[in-house]
This record gives sequence, structure tokens and C-alpha cells, in this order.
Amino acid sequence: MAKYPFATLTEKGLNGTFLLAYTQQQPSFLTALAREVQSNQRKERYAGLGTQPKAERWAGEQHYGTMAETELEVVNHKWSDGLIIPGDEWRDDKTGLQAQRVRDLASEMRDVQSQIALDCILDNTILGYDGQPLFSASHRAVAGDETGTQTNIYDASSNGVTSAGFSTTVYGAVQRLMLLKDDRDRYMNRNARSFVFVVHPNHTAAVQGALGDQLVAAGGTNTLARQQQFNVVPYFEPMLTDANDCYMFTIDRPSALPLILQSKRGPVQHILGPGSEWMDEHDSAKFGTNWEGGVAPWAWSSALKCDLT
Repeated sequence: MAKYPFATLTEKGLNGTFLLAYTQQQPSFLTALAREVQSNQRKERYAGLGTQPKAERWAGEQHYGTMAETELEVVNHKWSDGLIIPGDEWRDDKTGLQAQRVRDLASEMRDVQSQIALDCILDNTILGYDGQPLFSASHRAVAGDETGTQTNIYDASSNGVTSAGFSTTVYGAVQRLMLLKDDRDRYMNRNARSFVFVVHPNHTAAVQGALGDQLVAAGGTNTLARQQQFNVVPYFEPMLTDANDCYMFTIDRPSALPLILQSKRGPVQHILGPGSEWMDEHDSAKFGTNWEGGVAPWAWSSALKCDLT
């Protein structure tokens, strides 16, 4: 069995490098839109996802109610990545290049979670607990109304894509989110104060102007920049497939975030280093990692799609 007593890399060292980089990397805004839960099987089923019973005035006895008969199934999928490190580079890694590559692997595993969250938003085919995708004009209305529907899609095409236009779009998006009701006839976002506005980088200047300029182009006061009732944080996402779509999310309710991010296992590392049959035969080491999880729509009432054209 080959021995490498002077190796500058160790399996424990690379494992520690990976885990430190993974835990220190700040999650992207996309995973911040998701409620994170742990899983221990291939898929999980969440039942009773309707809103809690509505409080009623005391009438002589305790009032009890049940959750709506709804459920959601989230399936876990496995993602993997890895490196082949030549034996010479394992033994003589004076510059720390391999450790940096391992840190890049950790970043990639974080990015996978962001990517599948974005895919869930853009694909808009995965059904949520009410049988509709995240963005739909057919979300359920209040209890007792079997034909009525609510929409979380906003036609903002008449507003334009100037700073003034985006000011109108932001106001309109916040207004529509705050008017959505749950199945007990309560306004779900009546206390919302924190919003995330996801838009394509093509509109960076116009959106920054709408949110930050004190004056509008015509010389009047920019009321959006001066208002203090709510806070809108813009995120410019180049991976949006259509520059004419943007999204508004409210993140005030941790239990009612737009997405659910389910994690079953990982990231788990696998190393075939000095002493392994692989390295003896190929004079190279392998460092692999995998993560298993899934994303699905959670609270549609916290999300709004804006069509700009």
C-alpha cells in the first residue's frame, strides 16, 4: 500500500475546509424565500395546510375548528459534484489551490439549492396545497364560495419600465399582496412590511430610480422613495428567463414563506485519498459531495408575479 508521509493535503483537512465554506456562505435571497425543513425519506406529505380557524366572540363555550383538508407532497432529488485531484497535486499543493477548489464545491452545493428554488418559481407547474401552481388566477377564494377565485398575477403592462413606471408597479404589487384573503376571509398580508422585488438586471437603473430617487423625472416628489410604511429590497437576478417578468414576495411570516425547501441529506462528502485502492491504481484522489432535497410552492399568498408587457 502506497504511503505519502509528506502530503500537504489530508482528508480531514479537506472535509473541514468544505464544511467551513458551506456553513459560512450566506444563503442567497432565493433560499431566504423558502421555509426550510428536514426530511428522512424520499418524499414527505404535509397535510392540513389551510389557515387556522378564525377567532370568534365567546358565546358560552370554547370554540374549536379544523384545518382545511389540503395537502402537499414534496419529493427529494439527489445532486452531486466532485473533483479528481492528481497525485502530484495532492502531495505538493503548496499554493492551496486544491483547498480553494473544495471551497468552490461547497459554493456549488449552495447554488444548487438556489437554482432549484428559482426553477420552482419560473417553471410554475408544480402544484401547491390548493391544487394550483405558485402563480395562478384560480387560487381558492374564501370558505363557502365554491366558484370564486383569487389571483396573484398582476398585469403591469400599462405602467411602463421607466422609474415612474416601476414606482407604479411596486405600489400596485404591494397593494395586491395586502388584499389577498385566506379561506377564513382574513387579509393574509395586512401586517406585511418587508418585501423582496425580483427583477431582471436590464431594469436595474429604472428600479433603483423608483426606489431611491427623491424626485421623479417631471420634477415632482417620488412618494415611493419617501414613504416609510413598508420596505422593498430589490434583487437583480440574471437567471430570470424573461426580462419582462418580475416578482414581489413578502417575507414577514416565517411560517408562510412562498416556498418550502426540504433537505433529506447532506451535503455529504466522499474522499478516496492516500491508502485507497483508487489512488494506488490511478495516482489521483477523488473528492465528491452530494445533497438531497427538494423545493415546492408553500404559501402562494406571499408571492405575486408582475407581467411588464
